[in-house]
Amino acid sequence: MKKIVLSITVSVIMLMAFTTTSFAQLPLRVVVNGNRVNFPDAEPFIDDNGRTQVPVRFVSEALGAEVGWEGSTKTVTISQGDKEIKIVIGKKDYTINGEKNLMDTEALLKEDRTFVPVRFVSEGLGARVDWDPAVRTVYIDTREKGSTKDDTPKDGSIIEVDGYLVPNDTNIIIVKPRGSDTIETSLSVTTLLPN
Repeated sequence: MKKIVLSITVSVIMLMAFTTTSFAQLPLRVVVNGNRVNFPDAEPFIDDNGRTQVPVRFVSEALGAEVGWEGSTKTVTISQGDKEIKIVIGKKDYTINGEKNLMDTEALLKEDRTFVPVRFVSEGLGARVDWDPAVRTVYIDTREKGSTKDDTPKDGSIIEVDGYLVPNDTNIIIVKPRGSDTIETSLSVTTLLPN
């Protein structure tokens, strides 16, 4: 009997340890207009001030902006249409179209990559930014609110539906009954097997 109790106790402890470990290792993700941004050689991270730092080039280009670098002054310039953001590495102040602004953190160089706080850059370019701590994902959206245009990717990638990350080819229905503050979610996954 003692062996059974001991083995159950050890099993529960191991299960709890692996569950905690797998949650703690959930990677940071950045999704721009429903498309996940890939970072091939440098991963985003949360800095000491609680800000998500991302490699500037990948996110800026996903937002349709161009990135320039002035090595002598350690200044990164992000340009999109009539907007220009200038950020100096190691400084908390930055400019948008020449107007000085202040961040609560700073851009930095790490492993030969320029990292910037994603919220300040994205909002500076006019995008909406949301953070979902449950899935450690930053959502950046440049589309107009209430847009009915279907610009979701058709390549089997992931999309966001009402705060959920799902494969693009998943059928999902979000229902909010009249007069209710709760939302009911139904997820249907169909798997077709070859004959």
